Amino acid sequence: MLAKRAREELEKQLKNDDRDVADLWKKALKGYESIVGFGLQPKFDNVKSMIDFGTDQMNNFHKFRHDKGKVDRLRTLFASNLDLVEQGANQVIAAAAPAFPPAAAIGTALTYMLQACRSVSADYDIIIVFFEDMNSFLGRITILETRLPKHRAYQNCLMEVFTSLLTMCGFAHKYIELGRFKKWISNLFKGDDGELSGARAKMNKNVDHLQQATEFAILGNTEETLAMTSQPDENQKSHAEMLERVGHTIDTIHENTENIKGDIAKILKLFGGQKKETAMEKPQANKPPSSNSIRNSMPIVFNDDHEYQALKETLLPDSCGWVFSEPEWEEWLKLPEGTRPILALTAEPGTGKSHLAAVLHDKLAQRAAEDETGNTCVAHFYFREQEDAFALLICGVITVVNRIAETNHAACEKLNAQIARDEIAINTTIWQQIVTHLLSVVFGPESKFSLFIVFDGLDELRDWENFKLFLSDFFNDQGLKISLVVTSRPERLDDLPENTKLVRIRATKKKQIQDLRALIWKEINSLNNLRRFNRYVQQRIADTIEEASPNMLFAQHMLARLDDMGREGAILRALSEDKPKTLHDIYEIHLAECQRRMPPKHKEVAAALLHWVAFAKRLLTLTEVQSLVKFLGQDEKFSIDEIHELFDKFFKVGGPGYDTEVMARLEASQATAVQDLKQDDDDGHDGIYDDGPLPVTFKERSMRHYFTNSTHGASAFRWGPSEAHRRMLVTSAELLRLPRISDNESLLKYCALYFVNHFRNITIEQHCPQEQIEVLEAFAEIMSNKTGITEIFTRTGLRYGRLTGASVTNEKVSLWARLLEKQDIEEKMSAFAVAWWQRVGPNPAICRLDMAKGYLRQLHRAQSEKEAVQAWENLQGVLKAAASAKLLMDQAVINFPDHFKGEDAYSRDIEPFDEIAASLGILNLFGDEIKPDAVAHRAISQVLHHHKLLDPAEKICRQALELCSPSDDEWYRDSNTLSSLLLQRKKKKEACQVAKTAVYALSNHKVPPQLKRMLYATYARAQRKMGQSDAALESYAKAKASDPDGVTPGEDLVDELKVIERKKDKSEYIQMLKQWSLVERITWIASDYLTEGEERHALFCDIASETGEQEFIVKFYEEVIAFMDNLDAGTPLRLDLALIYFEVCLEPEKALALLDRIFDSRATGIRFPLLGATALFVMIRAVDCMTNVQLELFRKSRDPSYKAERLASLAGIMQRPLPLNVPPTS
Repeated sequence: MLAKRAREELEKQLKNDDRDVADLWKKALKGYESIVGFGLQPKFDNVKSMIDFGTDQMNNFHKFRHDKGKVDRLRTLFASNLDLVEQGANQVIAAAAPAFPPAAAIGTALTYMLQACRSVSADYDIIIVFFEDMNSFLGRITILETRLPKHRAYQNCLMEVFTSLLTMCGFAHKYIELGRFKKWISNLFKGDDGELSGARAKMNKNVDHLQQATEFAILGNTEETLAMTSQPDENQKSHAEMLERVGHTIDTIHENTENIKGDIAKILKLFGGQKKETAMEKPQANKPPSSNSIRNSMPIVFNDDHEYQALKETLLPDSCGWVFSEPEWEEWLKLPEGTRPILALTAEPGTGKSHLAAVLHDKLAQRAAEDETGNTCVAHFYFREQEDAFALLICGVITVVNRIAETNHAACEKLNAQIARDEIAINTTIWQQIVTHLLSVVFGPESKFSLFIVFDGLDELRDWENFKLFLSDFFNDQGLKISLVVTSRPERLDDLPENTKLVRIRATKKKQIQDLRALIWKEINSLNNLRRFNRYVQQRIADTIEEASPNMLFAQHMLARLDDMGREGAILRALSEDKPKTLHDIYEIHLAECQRRMPPKHKEVAAALLHWVAFAKRLLTLTEVQSLVKFLGQDEKFSIDEIHELFDKFFKVGGPGYDTEVMARLEASQATAVQDLKQDDDDGHDGIYDDGPLPVTFKERSMRHYFTNSTHGASAFRWGPSEAHRRMLVTSAELLRLPRISDNESLLKYCALYFVNHFRNITIEQHCPQEQIEVLEAFAEIMSNKTGITEIFTRTGLRYGRLTGASVTNEKVSLWARLLEKQDIEEKMSAFAVAWWQRVGPNPAICRLDMAKGYLRQLHRAQSEKEAVQAWENLQGVLKAAASAKLLMDQAVINFPDHFKGEDAYSRDIEPFDEIAASLGILNLFGDEIKPDAVAHRAISQVLHHHKLLDPAEKICRQALELCSPSDDEWYRDSNTLSSLLLQRKKKKEACQVAKTAVYALSNHKVPPQLKRMLYATYARAQRKMGQSDAALESYAKAKASDPDGVTPGEDLVDELKVIERKKDKSEYIQMLKQWSLVERITWIASDYLTEGEERHALFCDIASETGEQEFIVKFYEEVIAFMDNLDAGTPLRLDLALIYFEVCLEPEKALALLDRIFDSRATGIRFPLLGATALFVMIRAVDCMTNVQLELFRKSRDPSYKAERLASLAGIMQRPLPLNVPPTS
């Protein structure tokens, strides 16, 4: 019964064995290299040359150079072994067809052994025992090989024997170099465990398995079976007798170590590193032409390929292959599409999970490439907790879509078609919509397409709840043909939706041992000092590090430490001493070493810097870090160079989420005027390589967690989370405090944005009274706006009302306020802080009212409508967070009661909040404390103007004018604002009079040039409305003359030309344009380009045609385009020039040349700088223009072939680069 069950199991095992014999041998060669530290290199043409080389090594053994009998015996055994290997490998040579066949490789390994034996003066008796042992094994193999069926499963059995044989050769070589070969031979008889004896046992097991497989294959022939089984048994019996004969000899063998070092040095010179075989990979197919349109339709994920490429560069060749031998992998892969559970590779920190993810992706990509239908897609993403572009699920979803589009033509077209559907509008900033409308459709249950997604680092995902939603709503039991592979730390996957099916593969040291050995040797062979050491020391290092290392990252750290020691003797002593057990132990050593060489002041700065980088709510840049250490060190000359050892050990500069070129393009695309662009000097290109904006991060994630996961007060360099946040809050208050010591704008913005987050992360109970008082003082100082935080926050560009977490902050404020009930705390606090906390304690939400007052004061000081509106947005946001929006509505009713009466009256309710109605309450808000002056009235009127409340705006602006006199600059601003309001309200006569009065008063008062320009321009507009064209032109000229160093606004240039447009003599229009500078011309063209550009261009073309100024208009646009090309913004204007050639110059050939250049250009999802146009806007106009040009050329020609070319060109227009790059749309 047992025999029958064993046969059934064997049959099943052989049936399911679909491994590739070539892969098995490739893995064996890699394993050998990981054991001995170098690869096998073909160096013999035939068996005879191997025997000759081996004999030469035997003749030069130290101890038995003159014992010809033993030399002959060993030579015979060596030749016999080579012959048996060659006979036994007949089948697998044909099946594997490897570049380095088993027979040649094993023979070479044996010669290397003899070479090593010579170098360490090993005894002939020991070597003879080893070769006789191998000879017996090989005898059994050749007997079995002759009866083995030519089937993959049986060939795999045979190949496993040869792989284990090569492994045993590797361990034998290692033990020879370590001088422990004799001990291993002894262990064969004593039964002790060890690497070499374990390798021998494995080879024996593989031979037994081969015998069982062969028996099963020819089971029907009983006589053959009996004959076949008897021969190996007899062979094995004689083998055992041989071992017994030499047993008594082994105890008497003594190694002679004379002259070993000299011979080792000579032999090592003969060893060369294995030449790495260059893999002939199939060239990747080009990306689908329309894939860029998909990418351009999605939000930008910076450097989405960076992590994968970085992993590939550091990936050891042929590593991580163990995962494909796991039964879970094979079973998971065989499941039907749409039914696979999540395949999770889990491991502790430092085991190389990301490299595993990259290898898994490559394996699945290979599977997709071998799919003849072309319907298999593979995508991957690598989550990173500190990188905004790599920390959120939506970034992963966007990248998955982009990968699909760029690697599969058919799926790309399907995605394009789906996006272009009229009935759906996809909000690509919401991951659910991307999955619903794209992935769920393309890879639905009935789809021909299937998708493998590899997500690395799930434990680094910030929005874990979103991933759980993805599983429950789209993955679990939905039937989508999407298979998910993830890597993570084990505990993260304990929190998944209940019905989630999961298959885990756990990465352990045992499974990764070959990769660990390969990594150790790679480091030894590359590190500056270790690579120069002799083989004995290197083997000692490799052996010790392998045993001591729990993971690969630990091994790298240990090897780096040994390399720093530099001397062989010191390293050998260190190997025998106690070693660190974990990564945290190593980091502790790093800290201790850095501390020993630091003065006390530097220690404080270094400790603070470590915690700022670890606990910061966003990545800090190198510039911010440099400013921070100067502040912490209270020394303007202090720099990170003062603590360079700690910085080099713990930090790195740069990361995947920052792309300087894309950032520069994004910044340029947001510019709306020429003066908004940064003016580069001659070295402007150096800015791309400036490392100041690059993020500073820990070299390893585990290194950051060493600090973030520490207990409270663990050491002077490990504060614990609560203490870290406490000190960061206190430091933020000090940085913001007036007068400010630090002038680093971005660091101040960080403090303004995130001080509340640090406050919320402080645990009261973990701190002593003095530390609690410091928190109470700092928080009160910031929230009371004593530091001027509202001014800094405004400069961040964020709106206060968009921030979240108000309720959590309120709860924290309430808890901290209770500390004032303790007398010992209240007595030691400042009177200001006590009063502030006592006021906010009963109602924590009002802790923000002082900030609201700060924003109101900022609004009262606003010099422009833009500044006023920005302050207003923050003011209302703070008041809503403070649950005090009713203050605005009550004041609005007081200020303008008529607007809250009647049928069209505004509601007094604060839910829902009416921003427009609330703006009526700005005037006299907090009136007992803050009195609005003329500046305040004018700024408030501009906010009301922004909300189209023109009547209240005019009323308040008149009040502003009454509160000042012509001797104040503000009187002129108020006059300018009132005149503009009156023009909008069709009161052009009064508007002209107000502007005139202000302009005439300029002779008695000097105002800033920019304000003077504004006054003249407003007066000119009023004059134009009054029909006073010549006077208006004169005022526009005075506006320019009053501010010669400034840039004339586009609105003024447009209005100035409109004055001339009405004149019959159109030559004045051209003459004015000729007088303008290049900057003015660009400003005029860019002004409202999207809404008014086409009409303005058409008028210019008509006037140029009418006046015969074709040459001027062409030159005009060529000069502008030359400038705009520096900003990558010349394409829309190049289209305008093509229209000029076609319609004004009547030269369709030149128009076609420009259009060809446009259609051959590539587009992005970023708007063109200054113009604000998109690629879609350009393409629609370009297609229309190209159609007209091609038809005109078709009509003019009499050449049939030329006509055919025109039609063909027009037919393929949408397959050219520009249209294929434009995001699909309805």
